[in-house]
Amino acid sequence: MLLTVWLPVSWCAQHTVGRSAGWTIPAVGNVNYSTWAAAFTLSQGDVLVFKYDATLHDVLQVSEGDYDTCNTSQPSAVYNNGETFVSLNQVGTWCFICGVPGHCLAGQKLKVHVGLLPPSIAPSSNGDFHSPLPSPQPSSPVSEPPTNGSPTLSPSIIKSPHSSSTSTSKAPPNNSHPNSSWTHTHCAKQLLLVTLVFAIHLTSCQFQNLAFN
Repeated sequence: MLLTVWLPVSWCAQHTVGRSAGWTIPAVGNVNYSTWAAAFTLSQGDVLVFKYDATLHDVLQVSEGDYDTCNTSQPSAVYNNGETFVSLNQVGTWCFICGVPGHCLAGQKLKVHVGLLPPSIAPSSNGDFHSPLPSPQPSSPVSEPPTNGSPTLSPSIIKSPHSSSTSTSKAPPNNSHPNSSWTHTHCAKQLLLVTLVFAIHLTSCQFQNLAFN
């Protein structure tokens, strides 16, 4: 029997922007954010982690047009806590720049494209993520019946040698002597003979007493 188990699994991945360089001016950190973003594919639910010195940098989420022109006047979100986590909860293009004057023009800007999760790991209606179903496995082959003419016992009549239903009941041992009947008869005859001898002897004695008298 094939048992399929669905387990909730978190498929969200965290990506530290710029890896060890973090979020900084590319010339200072020796990092190219366009090259970094092209190294992997982002999926809906992934998280970007911006690590930076909050006294020197910040993170602005902007439109694609403002990204291209480094316009810092109308961001949709502003972060300046030094370690910013941005959940990519929507499919599409996400753009970030540093709001410190001159930093965006120096290349401190990031554009990423977020795609859908593969159908096999898409979230269910309750928000859980599930692994794809495994392919059905072939069932075990059925043994062929014997072809040599030997009879086959049905499993229903094969019983344990210790089963009470198939064990042979044994009669209790006969402790009597095999010649017990003959012994009883012989004793009875001996008793009868002794009785007759005693009766004859008694009669003889009576006759002798009468003779003397």
